[in-house]
Amino acid sequence: MRLWGAMMIRLYENPGWGSAIVELQLAFYGMPHELVPAGGVTDPVAVQKAMAGVNPVGQVPALILPSGEVMTETAAITLYLADLTGSDALVPGAAAAERAGFLRWLIFLVAAVYPSFAYGDVPERFVPGTRAAKFGHKVIAHRKSMWRVMEAEAVQRGGPYFLGSRMTAIDFYLVCMLRWTPGVAWFQTETPILWRAAEQAAALPVLAAVLKRNFGCGMDFVGCKLLLVKGDQLLTYLRDDKPGLPFAAHWDLPGGGREADESPETCVLRELHEEFGLTLPQDRLVWRREYPSMMDETRASWFFAGLITAAEMATIRFGDEGQYWQMMAVGGFLSHPKAVPELQRWAGIALEDQSWR
Repeated sequence: MRLWGAMMIRLYENPGWGSAIVELQLAFYGMPHELVPAGGVTDPVAVQKAMAGVNPVGQVPALILPSGEVMTETAAITLYLADLTGSDALVPGAAAAERAGFLRWLIFLVAAVYPSFAYGDVPERFVPGTRAAKFGHKVIAHRKSMWRVMEAEAVQRGGPYFLGSRMTAIDFYLVCMLRWTPGVAWFQTETPILWRAAEQAAALPVLAAVLKRNFGCGMDFVGCKLLLVKGDQLLTYLRDDKPGLPFAAHWDLPGGGREADESPETCVLRELHEEFGLTLPQDRLVWRREYPSMMDETRASWFFAGLITAAEMATIRFGDEGQYWQMMAVGGFLSHPKAVPELQRWAGIALEDQSWR
């Protein structure tokens, strides 16, 4: 029986802020909740009005339980929600091998990394005059160093999630915090293993609506592409040579446009089957990244990567789009003058990450 019964939790929130970490967990657990907008939390007047009687320090998230009890602090809320649901899906139990690491890095996030946003993003609140900008730059530089510490830990644990093979609430923190300063491009380049862990968790269909509301991602995408690799070769095909066709007679990768309300995974695997006759399960999509679409930069495209076996290659039945397929040398594709340029760039980024190969 669900302990929260028919009564609803209220979450004071701002889209894209730390409240998104809690909102993701509520969605994951299937817990009914009401979202209460907290206003502009950097404006003391707005804070006083929106958060009066809720959180005296004027921060989100704040959780109002059915009993009226107020909870703040994301780590406390994370542990409490796991207790309330009786689930160890996001918080390893006391006897779990991941328990010690989970607690260590959960507290590292909230005690070492998280406070840097309070001090560094609006430094004028703490350092007056011309010194504020310099102080802010130093805080962000220190924040980057802490993210690199976590990246080194994630590398040691081997992925695909932060603690290794098991997803935890830490990955939900990464989903949100890796979209904050210093920005997605920095994390993708400097901490690719953390980014991969975040994207693995963000791919859960149950989180899509929350991600859309908070970050404008997770649902509104136009299509997907897939890099399938065997050794030093990748699966590619030559596009048709037709007037008006984008990238006519260029080398392309499997994938295509979204149909109806498909998830990115469903979309790319359907396209793979239609184009090459291959049927792969979703767990073969071991690397993923979201990019601005080549055709519409206001919307997203998903780029996936995985491995293909010789036995699977032998079953390929090429469809009616394109001239012919080929296993092309990685270097040949990346440098080919007649390959789709953006896919060359995306493939190069994926191939630089050795963790999935």
